[in-house]
Amino acid sequence: MTQVYAMVTQDKLFEEADKFIEATKDFVLVLNANSKAIVNKQRQ
Repeated sequence: MTQVYAMVTQDKLFEEADKFIEATKDFVLVLNANSKAIVNKQRQ
């Protein structure tokens, strides 16, 4: 069986994290009384 390994560099990891942060910057995390997280996208 052939296994394929992906090499993830620290630079690539930070680039992807920055993309995620930018894509979700309009989201708001709301915690309710039951401690369940709800993510809502803000309306502009």
